[in-house]
Amino acid sequence: MANLSNLRDHISSSSTNVSSDIILAGDIMKLTWMNVDSVIWLTKKLTSLPIKKEIVLNVLDFDDTLYSRFNQLQDPLFQDNRWSDWNRVLRQIWIDNFVNKFYKRSWAVLKLIKIIENQNYNHRSIILTAWEMDLQKLKCEAVWIEWNKPKVVVVKESKNKPMKMLLEILESWYIPGKIIVYEDRPEFFLWNNWKTLAKMLGIEIVVDHIFLEQDDTTKIAKIDQTIF
Repeated sequence: MANLSNLRDHISSSSTNVSSDIILAGDIMKLTWMNVDSVIWLTKKLTSLPIKKEIVLNVLDFDDTLYSRFNQLQDPLFQDNRWSDWNRVLRQIWIDNFVNKFYKRSWAVLKLIKIIENQNYNHRSIILTAWEMDLQKLKCEAVWIEWNKPKVVVVKESKNKPMKMLLEILESWYIPGKIIVYEDRPEFFLWNNWKTLAKMLGIEIVVDHIFLEQDDTTKIAKIDQTIF
């Protein structure tokens, strides 16, 4: 777990979930939003892939994990226009202006970015984030994360992340020996979904729930860790 070497001090709790539950088709359908035929297809594809035990896949969220939105949320314009109104406001002030104002390398969580920058054959990384593709691309570039180094995967809604992660694994033609997920809102996967994912892949999944410092959002306050 070399990529955790600089993060271990922040782990405030760690628990291991051991389950003997059998995976049911309904569990996979809830996780992937697939129908029965598609679930059968996905299961067959995954079982045909080799597990490369030597490889750890790091899956990192962007917003409020790699980079806090605290500064922009202090702006009254965004405080008064949340959720669906946020995109309307962005179009009015221009996305480029928004990114130039609120996204800087020095405001990023560098300890997590080091995981990306130090990736190698054994430790690989992807950013898995939700929102608009063009906006997320500009935000990554603003904090010096080169597009596709690592691969940046964007979904419309967070509920689509589990399925997208599985598809990324299919595209790689192997299952990593371990997946470490860094998320500020891991509840989007739900507890049972993490168990289902781990059982489907036949590997260990470590979920690091990231909490950033309120006074300095470039630093990690604590990590609540769950191992499946």
